[in-house]
Amino acid sequence: MAVGLLLGLLAVLVGATSLYFAGLAIGIPGRSAFRASGVYAMMQLLGGLSPLPQGLGVAEGTGTALLSYLGVEPSQALATILVFRAATLGLSAALGMLAFLQLRLTEADQVQLPGLERKR
Repeated sequence: MAVGLLLGLLAVLVGATSLYFAGLAIGIPGRSAFRASGVYAMMQLLGGLSPLPQGLGVAEGTGTALLSYLGVEPSQALATILVFRAATLGLSAALGMLAFLQLRLTEADQVQLPGLERKR
């Protein structure tokens, strides 16, 4: 259980750090790594309650509302959250696509899917 908690803590720290850097990229004044970790934790908590994958919509709304509550201009808050979500979700989507293409190119002879026959 302790190992699971430590891995969860590490995941929150990495996510909060990426949210912090997204705020730096947008130019949010008065930025704080501690506040970023709180916003990230609440985004994950409320996004996890959503039936949509990765809490789409709920996580963005929560992050924007919390950053606005902390004094960030709403347009900057939304831009920060969108940059953060595009970076985190976009990276996993890109890695998945690369893995799919690699398997498609190297293992196409072993996997016979309808409509995906390899041309020789």
